[in-house]
Amino acid sequence: MLKRSLIAASLVLSAFAAFAGPLKIGWATADISTDRPIFMQGTPSERRSQGLRDPLTTTALVIDDGEDCVIFNSWDTCCVFGFMAKRVREAVAKKCPEIPVRKIIMNATHTHNGPALAPKYKDENSVAYRDALVEKVADTIVRAWRARKPGKIGYGYDFAVIGFSRRPVYFDDVNARPLPEGHYRISGYGDGKAFAKLHGNANDPMFSHMEAAPDPFVNFLFTYDLNDKLTGVVFNAAMPSQASLGDMKLTSDYWHNVRCELKKEYGDGIFMLPQCAAAGDLTYRIPYYNKATDRKNRLLYGRRRDYVGEFDRIRIAEQLMAAFHRTIEWAQKDLGSDLTINHVSTTIRLKRFNATPEEVAAAKQNIAELEAIRQNPPWSADRPPKDWERRLNRSIRRNKWVIELPDEVKKKPTWASEFHVLRIGDIAFVSERYELYTDFGQRIQARSPFTQTFTIQCCAGGPDDMWTTNHYLATKRAVANGGYQASVYDNANAPSPEGGQQMVDTAIRLLNHLKKYNQVPPPKKPGAAETRKAEPAK
Repeated sequence: MLKRSLIAASLVLSAFAAFAGPLKIGWATADISTDRPIFMQGTPSERRSQGLRDPLTTTALVIDDGEDCVIFNSWDTCCVFGFMAKRVREAVAKKCPEIPVRKIIMNATHTHNGPALAPKYKDENSVAYRDALVEKVADTIVRAWRARKPGKIGYGYDFAVIGFSRRPVYFDDVNARPLPEGHYRISGYGDGKAFAKLHGNANDPMFSHMEAAPDPFVNFLFTYDLNDKLTGVVFNAAMPSQASLGDMKLTSDYWHNVRCELKKEYGDGIFMLPQCAAAGDLTYRIPYYNKATDRKNRLLYGRRRDYVGEFDRIRIAEQLMAAFHRTIEWAQKDLGSDLTINHVSTTIRLKRFNATPEEVAAAKQNIAELEAIRQNPPWSADRPPKDWERRLNRSIRRNKWVIELPDEVKKKPTWASEFHVLRIGDIAFVSERYELYTDFGQRIQARSPFTQTFTIQCCAGGPDDMWTTNHYLATKRAVANGGYQASVYDNANAPSPEGGQQMVDTAIRLLNHLKKYNQVPPPKKPGAAETRKAEPAK
């Protein structure tokens, strides 16, 4: 596996890092908002936007050492579909052929109140938005490339406790609990045992603990001109942009608050690029401290919130800005301009989730029981559960996925994933398309040979499943607890926990080679791969 990864990686990595020159840095940003009603992505129910809460933004940062480069690009959206990334790269190549489009890392801030980019939305507004977004993102990347000037970078980290586990774990199987009178188990029927529940109630006599610990690290990359004036900052935090989940207006969530605070201090000349670190199992609230949080907000603000998530967004932004101020104070003492960039851009294939024979048998039994409910509903005809037929059909469909999964996995045992591993001096970055549980990010950071390592989740999708979204990448611990995000019923289109560890091990092997050799070793077979620093745009 490593040999294949290294051969693929050498397509875009030079064997001559010694010829790297002073860094050139370029920034650009653009507004990607729309005032048209548009479908929003991030919840099971379909929602159309009812206006704009605050601007949506795309930002590009180019760092180039003359031999290799990285192009960071953030979108205030829920995800970056593979087909959208492909369109952006094609547009960039057409506008500026010299840009190495394989070196673009596109990441979503993972707002659940951004325009839905899925191709299933074929209405006029959705199609027009996707077309406009491609052009705006491509134009932003080109402007950042052309804006490159000699500069310096600094880096550091601090703490902001902004994300908490969203999966309470219980002593008992919550799916086996009796339902209140008049309630019927239709949605999620037969989803196996579940000792954890997404956003579950912690005020429960069977509550045991929260499944994951918070990840308080905030990683910063600062850019400066040659006069040591700050030009921009990368915020890398383990928290998806979901404080305003439930708002019916488009919003970039707490990142808008951070942008506003930065502009108050530095004016419009400062750039900011947000990245979500591994945080697939985190949320913005502590479920066992809701009463205390509500009291704090009542006394602190003395009013009701003006919109969903307002107070949480203020809190998150305040903590991020405090971490920013503490970090920049000491990080600016060590700025570098002659740093080597080595950027591996490749594709890895991760082992898929699969269903056991017992899970297939259970799914077949579930379908039989669901069909029996359809034929003989246990409720009175004049008081049926709300939307019961749609919910029942969804449950049947989910169980059919489980039955079909073993055959699907035989045909296609892995999911392809766009994968970036790079170093800038003694800083490392690892990007993945999935919503990574925090454990995976911590495993990479713990074993990385570099001084500081950034993980980026929710990046551009894979090359051969370009229509699907990010999907969760859950740990073995989470799968053992079951429930949403961590069962065969939800993860049919996701890598398995073993696939996640495969991703971690591949990242570490590549990082170790970058650290040891300043390059990936060339392939053993002559002519099997080029050793160019920057792949020309195609």
